[in-house]
Amino acid sequence: MKNSFFGITLFLIASLPLAAQQNTNDKDFLLNYFEETTQNLENEISGLSKEQMHFKPSEEQWSVSQCVEHIH
Repeated sequence: MKNSFFGITLFLIASLPLAAQQNTNDKDFLLNYFEETTQNLENEISGLSKEQMHFKPSEEQWSVSQCVEHIH
């Protein structure tokens, strides 16, 4: 579970510099980037069970499903 969440987090962080290098005023780029990262996130979490999606390591930490809801 920790590996999945870590992988998702790492993926999202690693994607940011690529976006910053592009012209962020380009509407087509932004729409494509949104669609691409959304699809990548869906692919990353598609194999998780309901229990894994809702698992919270502690009361103060978010579950994967809460993170996805927050960023999407």
